[in-house]
Amino acid sequence: MTNQKYPHLFSPLDIGGIVLKNRIIYSSIGLSHFAPGGFATMENLNAYELRARSGAALITHPETIVDPEGDGIGAKYNLCNPGIIPDITKETEMIHRYGGYSSVCLCHHGGRADPLITPSGKIYGPSEVVSPLLVDNIVTPMDEEMIRRTVEAFAEAARMAKFAGYDMVTIHGAHGFLFSQFLSPRYNMRTDRYGGSIENRARIAVEVVDAIHAKCGRDFPIEFRFSGDDFMENGAHIDEMKEFARIMDGKVNILHVSASSFYNLEGGVSRMIPSMFLPHGVNAHLAREIKSVVTKSKVAAVGSLTVDQMEKILADGEADLVAAARAFFADPFWPRKAESGCGDDITPCVRCNVCISGNYVPFVPWPYGLRRCTVNPKIGMEWEQNIQRRPVAKRKVLVVGGGPAGMTAALTASEMGHEVILCEKSGRLGGAINNFIGPDFKADYKKYLQLQEKRVRNHDIDLRMNTEMTPETAAEIGADVIIMAIGSKPVIPPIPGVDNPKVITTSALPCEPEGRKIVVIGGGASGAEEAIDWASKGKDVTVIEALGELAGNAPYVHRQSLLLEYKKDGAPKVCLNTRCTRITDEGVWAVGSDGEEKLYEADTILLAVGLRPLREEAEAFRGCAGEFRVIGDCFKTRTVFDANKDGYTAAKGLIY
Repeated sequence: MTNQKYPHLFSPLDIGGIVLKNRIIYSSIGLSHFAPGGFATMENLNAYELRARSGAALITHPETIVDPEGDGIGAKYNLCNPGIIPDITKETEMIHRYGGYSSVCLCHHGGRADPLITPSGKIYGPSEVVSPLLVDNIVTPMDEEMIRRTVEAFAEAARMAKFAGYDMVTIHGAHGFLFSQFLSPRYNMRTDRYGGSIENRARIAVEVVDAIHAKCGRDFPIEFRFSGDDFMENGAHIDEMKEFARIMDGKVNILHVSASSFYNLEGGVSRMIPSMFLPHGVNAHLAREIKSVVTKSKVAAVGSLTVDQMEKILADGEADLVAAARAFFADPFWPRKAESGCGDDITPCVRCNVCISGNYVPFVPWPYGLRRCTVNPKIGMEWEQNIQRRPVAKRKVLVVGGGPAGMTAALTASEMGHEVILCEKSGRLGGAINNFIGPDFKADYKKYLQLQEKRVRNHDIDLRMNTEMTPETAAEIGADVIIMAIGSKPVIPPIPGVDNPKVITTSALPCEPEGRKIVVIGGGASGAEEAIDWASKGKDVTVIEALGELAGNAPYVHRQSLLLEYKKDGAPKVCLNTRCTRITDEGVWAVGSDGEEKLYEADTILLAVGLRPLREEAEAFRGCAGEFRVIGDCFKTRTVFDANKDGYTAAKGLIY
């Protein structure tokens, strides 16, 4: 039966050799939890089984190494080592179990490789340039013999992938990796047959595709992922990429159109992995441009697309397929929900980029090695679902506090079959998250909060709003377990004049500040984000931060996007290494690194210097039940990610 709301999204598509059951691709995004040497663990395999259960037609395993000289990360599948065959065979079997097709992303990092990992201790690319990412390293130009060996390595990796059960391969030619470097005039300055014209710069990509066809047959589909535009000076831009698409048309089955480059240090990551500051579908126009010039290959669009956008793009003929990655972390079953008419129950990706930031080497000191998600605490713990332990006995669980931690704890405990009472002293759920979802760029957070509240109200949970719990009333309830999630309150620093009526704390947010001149004391993520919102509304905003960096507590990828907002016209002014000394009716007085005290005039002053856990208040309940847990902000100051993880893990521990 044709899906009534999304008929195009859930229609089949023949891509040559296989017929996809719908138009949804789980796109390549770095996988974690690998064993040393890049071998799979049960966490890897369980994670991919969950992706397969999603209902997506095509499940793509992320970047795999085809040549050790092109390795930029280390712990990932290595398709130049036959020892990996048992692992990838298990993975493909898991995907096929749920009616999906499997692909694997073949990758060579080129000038983005890490000389500490490559066998030669060098990094190779099209031309001799200073590596933009590893500034102490020079890229060694690949001679034609090395190019030939690289082409052969891709073809042999594809042959191994086919042998192990993959239904197709994806060639990663986007984001500043090897093929992207060859396509970019900025990094390809060769004068031989691999440089100069777009035909020459595309030659290595064409040779790889031809070599894969020779080894695997024309009925083995190939997807080629590339950036429709590098969005950087002298990079590869859409007009040339349309010429590249014409060259590849019919040679590959899918042209997967992404955007930007790791080498665009100013704004590449914000566009490549669209941030909350950008509209959904910000890169979809690139796929439309490519689709307008090809007649044989199918075109895939990607880039923070909503389900409704996906349907419209397909219906309008702007692409043939749509791809997503982070959306599968936020809600692994969103395709099934959309297809079955339960789209209102899809947990939105809030585009905070916690999932990406922990492994974003070389910009973070060490790869985190784990995958996590702010709105889905089960991500990275998929293996738990396969050893699900039911509670020995149904227990009475009292959760005090209806913020993110409390709601997640209550939902998880209820799903496990416990009797759950959730008490919230105010008239609304969400806790402190309500104070930070005012800006338009936090709209996905607002949707998430509304969905969590709906789930709590629809679950078998005894929800008691406007109920302030005391140790005495808690003891009367007679719970077996008490989970305290009462949160925190804003820190009030001992600044003379801090009680001035111009001063507000984050607990007053969201609000319309008085006057035009605003001073934000505290340049952490929350203060920096609120400042962006007020500045976008025409306010004259200054952020005063005692430390030497802005939003230093934000996930790396999100912070890079946030800092871009501070480079725009009308952005807030920032004073780092600046300490507030006093507050008067005129505004905020502060001392900078020069040691001089200066007045920052203000009509409204926002204190955003942190939160104090309500730890003592929580501890007063410790003797009121046989088992006692403290989670979220009242344990210690937490992000939404930490709060959800606390709630999930605390409830999952109730098994005795």
